[in-house]
Amino acid sequence: MLLLGGLGNSLGVWDNLVRALPDFDTIAVDAPGTGSSSTPLLPLSMTELAELYAGLVRSLELDRVSILGLSFGGAVAQQLAYQSPELVGRLVLCGTGPGIGGIPGSAAALRELASPVRYYSAAHSRRVAPLIYGGRFAREPESFDNELQERLASPPSVYGYYCQLAALVGWSSLPWLSRIEAPTLVLAGDDDPVYPIENAEKLGHGIPDARVERLHGGGHLFVMDSAHDIAPSIRAFIASDRPA
Repeated sequence: MLLLGGLGNSLGVWDNLVRALPDFDTIAVDAPGTGSSSTPLLPLSMTELAELYAGLVRSLELDRVSILGLSFGGAVAQQLAYQSPELVGRLVLCGTGPGIGGIPGSAAALRELASPVRYYSAAHSRRVAPLIYGGRFAREPESFDNELQERLASPPSVYGYYCQLAALVGWSSLPWLSRIEAPTLVLAGDDDPVYPIENAEKLGHGIPDARVERLHGGGHLFVMDSAHDIAPSIRAFIASDRPA
């Protein structure tokens, strides 16, 4: 299962989920401009990002993988499933949406997402966590503190972060959602300030072979703060006998 993270996320965003799925073979990579990966000279479009990950799958000599995308990574995952259907067996979309035509998040959350400051300042990150992430990180600030040091230790480059934002400009999956062939599981929290639950419903209606599961009280980063809650759904979906 190939794991694609959100804006500015480094590999550490997946630690809890990987521990919750010890029987899975997972592939995680720092996106261009994040973690230990180099920053591109020019911003990459969604099409180019999807081709980059398709190239990764091919370079690993894998015929087909499942894809799990979080937030921005969920957008890239949709693009990859559309562009390279032969490589994608199953698709899991977490806390994401279809881009233009979706339901925008709260103004406060979107304002904070416009800057990577939260990756460089612990005080700022703690202050804005409830606004951006909601869910358990908002209700239990101490749980966010447990993840904070890893985040600060591996921030994105400023330019790399804005390259990711640039990829979203003008992007929408709505015109071609109906052409995604992979069986799809859409997971969404009902306390997500970035992608309101209606976005999951749009994805569920648009993708032919999709089902939507709502995580009660789940925030934007439920793959981190509620990994053990979603692991059974992911395991059952990947292992199901529905044609892939």
